[in-house]
Amino acid sequence: MYQKLKDDSIPFLRYNGYKFLINTSSFWSVYEVCFGKLYDPLFNRLRENDVLLDAGANIGAFTVLAADKVSKIYAVEPDPASFRLLLNNIAENDLNNVIPLNIAISDTNGISYLTGQGIGAHLAPTGKEVKTDTIDSICRDITAIKMDIEGSEIRALNGSKALLQYVHSIIIETHETFREVADILSSNNFSVQELDLGPAKWINKKTFSQDMLLNEFQTRFSLTKQLYAFLMSKSTRNSPRSKLLFAYKRNGAHSSRTR
Repeated sequence: MYQKLKDDSIPFLRYNGYKFLINTSSFWSVYEVCFGKLYDPLFNRLRENDVLLDAGANIGAFTVLAADKVSKIYAVEPDPASFRLLLNNIAENDLNNVIPLNIAISDTNGISYLTGQGIGAHLAPTGKEVKTDTIDSICRDITAIKMDIEGSEIRALNGSKALLQYVHSIIIETHETFREVADILSSNNFSVQELDLGPAKWINKKTFSQDMLLNEFQTRFSLTKQLYAFLMSKSTRNSPRSKLLFAYKRNGAHSSRTR
């Protein structure tokens, strides 16, 4: 469905039978998903008939892993360079149940501006023009959400209120918006909890070079595990400004849809 890139200068990363085309920035999104397992609370609740929204898909690390578990995925990524790699990773892994969208999630349909690049790309008053749309408009059949959109969480949720009644589980990386996001979800019958961001957020590019991290994948993260154990024993974990929020419908409630 999507054409593979022909660029030998861009490295591939293999993990558990999956293949990822990566760049320096996007490596961290793969690292978080594969070693950090940040999104496992959601991943473990996904069902065969689920429709997943991956908002802030980056190059598609979570999309690729989740595609085998669900019926359909909307993979939304506004950054052009990351979206190009996302399309390639869909093709490289022969995924036919992923709908990629090169837009930004917000509370309105229109035009905004994107600044930064890769995992740090975010909406801002100035920058590159990017189309915005609401969750309610682009994917009316979702049942689960993974979201990492660098500070636009509130706007995204405000544009999804019609669909939240059908969603059973959500995981969101919040950026100084944890309390507001928790309040919105609690008012929509979700139980909310804060999760440990884990080593992938603080064993980072200041600790390892990319070459060392590529080697970590080949050795099943042997050095990372040792460093993680050391840091935990010394209680040196910092308090990041971002927080990971996981929410699920209370008492297993899940509204049915009329199809």
